[in-house]
Amino acid sequence: MLPYSAGAFVFQATNSTNPTLDLRGGIRPGGLTQSGTAVYAVRWTGSAWLLNNATIVGGRTVNDAVTNGGTGTPPPSPVVTSATAHFGAGDVGDTVAGKNIPPGAVITSVDAPDQIHISIATVGSATGGTLVIGPAVVSESNPNLDDQADTSVYPGVRYLANVIDSTEPSYAAARDLVGFDATPGGVAASPLCAGTKLSVIRTAGFLDLRGQVSPGGSANITCRVQHP
Repeated sequence: MLPYSAGAFVFQATNSTNPTLDLRGGIRPGGLTQSGTAVYAVRWTGSAWLLNNATIVGGRTVNDAVTNGGTGTPPPSPVVTSATAHFGAGDVGDTVAGKNIPPGAVITSVDAPDQIHISIATVGSATGGTLVIGPAVVSESNPNLDDQADTSVYPGVRYLANVIDSTEPSYAAARDLVGFDATPGGVAASPLCAGTKLSVIRTAGFLDLRGQVSPGGSANITCRVQHP
């Protein structure tokens, strides 16, 4: 058993020039076999290690995806279409992978049963491309966050959380500190929840959350509030 998590591995790999912080000793996390395939909790982006937010285990696959990307005219588009995918509201936040889809792209909106917007523009144009839709190994849509008995994706995914007691006198101030009550023209979101700490979050071995509309109505809030 390795003496640290995948998140700690990413943090230490990011600090590979500092022997005080990098304690890996040449070890890399192995894969867990799921559905006959070795699945890894970390991935190499080509320049850095990151928690694996790109590999989908399970999910559904279609073979008629249409993408428009590359360097020509029109410019790369975040729109992907498929006549057989039957996209629905429940797909928002899921990861997509396939031909011309950049690693780590997630569905940001479902425009119609045959069309979605994704978080990163496509990198090439094609018709009849393969598209896989589902929760990534490490993702907000990982079913294991809600159902410990679900073994369809990588187990053990965790997210950092701050617990605030709603009965405490300082509850409102603590809640506002992280920006959950941010309203247009009102209370500003904290830097953490406004998405300005992305590089800090990733180099610490975590993954950032995509921007959503807050309960107060502000757009692009990268934090979540859960009521027990």
